Order: sequence, then structure tokens, then C-alpha cells
Amino acid sequence: MNMANRAKSSKKSQSADKNKLKSEKEERVTVSELARDERTHKILGVISLLCGLFLLIAFASYLFTWKVDQDKVFRGAAILWPSEGIKTANLMGNLGAYVAHQFFYNGFGLASFIFCTLFFVIGANAVFAKKIFSVGRNIRYLLVGIIYFSVALAFISSGSFFPWGGEFGKLISNWLSLTLGMVGTAALLLVVGIAYLIWRFNPVFKVPEFQKQKKSTESGDVLLESDFRLGEPDDTLPVKDIPKTKNKKLHSTAIENVPAHD
Repeated sequence: MNMANRAKSSKKSQSADKNKLKSEKEERVTVSELARDERTHKILGVISLLCGLFLLIAFASYLFTWKVDQDKVFRGAAILWPSEGIKTANLMGNLGAYVAHQFFYNGFGLASFIFCTLFFVIGANAVFAKKIFSVGRNIRYLLVGIIYFSVALAFISSGSFFPWGGEFGKLISNWLSLTLGMVGTAALLLVVGIAYLIWRFNPVFKVPEFQKQKKSTESGDVLLESDFRLGEPDDTLPVKDIPKTKNKKLHSTAIENVPAHD
């Protein structure tokens, strides 16, 4: 009997273990659930913040090392392979020099710094699980700002060796100069720049109000209505000053002047 009970208990434990394994295998995470998971948002937010920080340091270093690294980055992605033995002066290494060169020289020039802001906005909202910035609105502002500042900087710094506006800004600036001329392009960029600032910051313009200084009238300079009537004779008689006496004296004098009746 004991052997039979042991056999039955072992079978039950084996069946329970099989059921557990089946239940564990059946638990699957779908892509939609993974996308909605809060941990996924935080991980992507941290990655976005790190990308923004990486670009910021690489771009800032490119401003000082672009001449030294220019002949190396022109080799392309080959500088990323260790076998080439190429070392750049960028603070973020060969990858930072290559990425900064692509953004500045072949891209949008100095306006590429706006991409760092874009990554910071997205990363901050994802990490803190709170709407710190309006992502959609900031993306529109930043993308339009990248295009405008790239073209404007390329137009202002035409002929400079440093890619202030990048290849994109240089291409659009040259096309506008051929189409509208230098004066027309400058006027267009000025109007678009003012419109962008108004759209982005919505400043309040007020007309200055000049307050009229009111002349203070002294206590003795009181104007009467008769003084404003032109052409009318002044019929008013001067009022003589009546000496102030006490009421008792006035009353007694009035009684004395009354004639006595027989």
C-alpha cells in the first residue's frame, strides 16, 4: 500500500510540474504589450538622453577639431574599423568625428545642435513618464528651425571654409540667390526669421502710451463758470467782506433798533 501511495504521489507531482511548465511556456508577451510597458519607455528615454549627450559633446568638439580630422573623416566609415589604425582628435573618438562630420559638413551645419534638443525633449518625457514637454509641438518647431537656420547661416557665411550651414543650407541658399538675387534672398530670410520667432514665442507687442501730465490747480486759482462765458457782461457785484460778530451781539443790536409802539 505504501508503495502504491508513493507511486500515485510521484505521478501527481510529475503532472503538476508538467502543468507548471506548460503554463510558463504559454505566457507570451506581445509586441503591443511590450510597447505599452512603462519600463520600455524608460529604457528608450535613457537611450535618447544618452544619444543627445553624445551628439552634444561630439558637435562641440567638432568646432575645434574639424581641421585636424578633416582628412581622416573624408575616408568615410572606414575610420570606424580598428584595422585602419586611424585616430581622431574628437572627444567622442572616431565615431564622434564621423557622425559630427556627417551632420555638419554633409548635413545642416551649426543648426545640427538642434538635434540634441530634440533627443533631450523625447528622452525627458519618456524617462519621467510625465508630459514635461509637448513632443509634437517641439518637433515641429525644431525641424522648421533646423531648415531655416541652416539656410540662413549658409547665406550669411558664403565663401567660408567652415560649413556653417552644411551642404543642405548651401544648396538651398545658392538656389535662392540665383532665383531671387542677393537682396531678395536676404529680405526673404529676414521675413521668414521674424515669422518663425513670432510663431515660436508669440511675443506681445504694445503701443507705448504717453500719459498727459495734468496741471495741478492751486487752491486759490479756482475758475468760475462766468470766466468761460465770452462776450457776456460781468453783472456780478463784488461782495463786501462782512465782519464776523458773535450771534449774541447781532441779536441785541437788532432788538435795540426796533421802534417802540405807543
